[in-house]
Amino acid sequence: MRFVSRAGVVMTTMWAVALGLLLTDAPSVEARPEYKKGFDTKYKEFFDKANTKTACELCHAKGDKKKRNEYGEDYGKTLGEAKVKDMKKIEEALGKVEEKSSPVKDKKYIDLIKEGKFPAGNDPS
Repeated sequence: MRFVSRAGVVMTTMWAVALGLLLTDAPSVEARPEYKKGFDTKYKEFFDKANTKTACELCHAKGDKKKRNEYGEDYGKTLGEAKVKDMKKIEEALGKVEEKSSPVKDKKYIDLIKEGKFPAGNDPS
C-alpha cells in the first residue's frame, strides 16, 4: 500500500512540474515589456494624444505580432541586438530612431509621435 502512495505522490509531482513548465513558457502579452516601458517613459503623452491603449502596433504589423512594421524594423536595427533589457540602451535607441524618416512623406518618426500618431503611420483601430 505504501508503494502505491509513493507512486501517487510521484505522479502528482510530475504533473505539477509539467504544468508549471507549460505555464511559464506561455507567450507574454507584451513580447518586450522593457521596450514598451522605455517608449512610455520617453513619450509620456503619446497614448493620451493617440486616444488608444493599443501598443502592439507601435512596432508590429496590424494583426501579425510576428511581423514588425517599418518603425519596429528601424528600432530593432538601432538597438543592434535582440532582447535588450538595459533601459539605458533602450532609451538611447529610441532617441536615435525617432530622427529617422517614417513611411509618411516628409515626416520623421518623432513628428508622428508628437502628433499622437503611430510612428509607422499605421492606424491601430
